Amino acid sequence: MTRIWTWCCLALGLSGCADYGLSENESYAGSPQLDASSYRLFCSDIIPSNASENILFQSFWIDEEADWQNLDLSLEPNTIVRGNITGYTIYPYIDIAIPGEEVPVEAQVQINQVSGVNGTIVNSDAEGFFELVVPRGSNYQMSVTPLSPQNVPYLVLDNMRFESDPAPMDIDLGEGFPIYGRIADYTNDRAATAQLIDTHTGIKGPQVDIADNGYFQLRAPYLRSDLIVRLQGDNTLLPTVDIPIRLEEGDDDGFRLDVELGSLDTATVFGRIVNPEILAYGDRSTIRFESVELTDTIGSINVETNNDLNGNFTVHLLKGTYKMTIIPPYLENAIVSPTSMDVVIDELHLGLGDIVLPEPVTVTGILTDLNGFPSPAATVQFKDVNYANTAHSTTTDENGRFSIKLPPVLMDTTIIPNGPNAAIQNFTTDLRGDTRDFEWSLESGQLLSGAASFEGLAVPFALLEVYQGEQKLATGLTGENGEFEFQIQVEE
Repeated sequence: MTRIWTWCCLALGLSGCADYGLSENESYAGSPQLDASSYRLFCSDIIPSNASENILFQSFWIDEEADWQNLDLSLEPNTIVRGNITGYTIYPYIDIAIPGEEVPVEAQVQINQVSGVNGTIVNSDAEGFFELVVPRGSNYQMSVTPLSPQNVPYLVLDNMRFESDPAPMDIDLGEGFPIYGRIADYTNDRAATAQLIDTHTGIKGPQVDIADNGYFQLRAPYLRSDLIVRLQGDNTLLPTVDIPIRLEEGDDDGFRLDVELGSLDTATVFGRIVNPEILAYGDRSTIRFESVELTDTIGSINVETNNDLNGNFTVHLLKGTYKMTIIPPYLENAIVSPTSMDVVIDELHLGLGDIVLPEPVTVTGILTDLNGFPSPAATVQFKDVNYANTAHSTTTDENGRFSIKLPPVLMDTTIIPNGPNAAIQNFTTDLRGDTRDFEWSLESGQLLSGAASFEGLAVPFALLEVYQGEQKLATGLTGENGEFEFQIQVEE
């Protein structure tokens, strides 16, 4: 178990690596651990322009204790992180580890701040060497996902600190913890992979092919006890199954996981897509089937197919209830819109007949400013919620009016004012009903202002975006002296 303690010392910044380590959370200019209670916490992303050399994208976290009218966003200089990755290859299917060897590992290395833009991702070379550049700072998350060989553990480290110019990292992935088992009723015509996913971070290990006899083996990383084993077929003949597991300290014999999937009988589902005039729709649409509940089978199915030039499609699926979604390609003058329906598959052959795509609808409206006058040159953006998240945008005319053709679906709507005196507004618009004409008014918000700098100098003409969770509250450029000023609407 020497490798565990060697790596722990490295992660904690010992053994001559004083610039790597675990750090305390910071509420400003750091990357805190966000949760549902952080509704008053804002993230400001700064993307420098070509006028600023050698400055990487960076995020700042701003809470309600900060002076919102005098923010000093001081960007950090870069640091180079380089090192070498090795691991110990073994291949157990039983409790006894078959001897292996220490080998270099080609891997994907990612360092990033959670919910921020700080960080980057690179692949090491075949000898395990890597080098990447990140802004100096703390609260980084680091992951190493093996590419070759794959029968070594991956690595996840939280709250990492990268400050000054650190010494090279020697990353020994070690032997890891064996997780292995067998899928019952598995046949070699059902190609599939097994994969480990870290429950708390969502970071995934390598996808390892399941053997023809249904056996699989994985290597869990050290210091991570809550994991998900994902068994995933590469077609519709095998469902995706996520099985949570917890590894107990001191259990070095491995974790055996045998899985029975249940009935794997498949059905043939077919149909034809037509336009509102009941003519075959020949453009290549995305046809998605997402299982709601499978019949006598564990796991889930999520598969996509396409129609042919005559609008026809055929897909093979396990029996169950599915949500079927049809997304035609986005065209500026489209005559059809996306649609969805529930499908119950309870027989070996199911014909869905002609599926009519709905027509777009004309959406109109008027936008007024804070004083009740028409607001020209404002941007009105609609993004469909349940389909391809396609964005549709228009601008108001000199009378504050807009008109746009849109699919009759639920839309996330954003109004971006033409000027700094009003705030960006985000809300949901339901176009599935009869209401297609709207009257909206711009609103003021809370002032957020300050300046961006780097080593005492202004950062001019940088793109600055302010978010609360996933919601964008403001966007614009810093001025010649790095200054910025926004109105933001805060969600309480």
